[in-house]
Amino acid sequence: LTEVSLLCGASTAAIIIVIFLIIVQLVMDGPEGGSFGANWDAISPDLTLSGFFGGLSSFVFAYQGQDIFCEIISEMREEKDAPKAIGMSYGLMTFVYSITTVLAYGMKGRDVQGFLPDAITGGGLTQFVGVLLFFHILTAYLCIGIPFLNVMHAKFSACGCFGAIHE
Repeated sequence: LTEVSLLCGASTAAIIIVIFLIIVQLVMDGPEGGSFGANWDAISPDLTLSGFFGGLSSFVFAYQGQDIFCEIISEMREEKDAPKAIGMSYGLMTFVYSITTVLAYGMKGRDVQGFLPDAITGGGLTQFVGVLLFFHILTAYLCIGIPFLNVMHAKFSACGCFGAIHE
């Protein structure tokens, strides 16, 4: 799992770079309407039921992958460290998501991009961010897949399915 840990570290660095570049772009563009929060509505006047549930599903999607913690805990050398690791990761994610969201809405208001990396302009920089996000997503699915495949392997091995593979 050392290689996977290195990939996860690189993936974390990639997403930190992406968030940093988004924040820099938002600050460089300056606030819409002349001042921070000038173009902002607490509830959008254009909000529809479909739009509400679309936003809610985006929020749920941002945190849904964290249910894999149960599988990851079973892979940990020191399971007693799991609550500390989970608390730190949720705390850090919530802090970063909140700061990025407040900054984005404060700077762009209702004109903020639905997908924040779309706020980055400039061909090379946009492509660089795309590559970093692709790497991050690929690594995330790999990290989610390993515990899942270990559980599936254990289940199929226990029932004698695919026994010829190990012979």
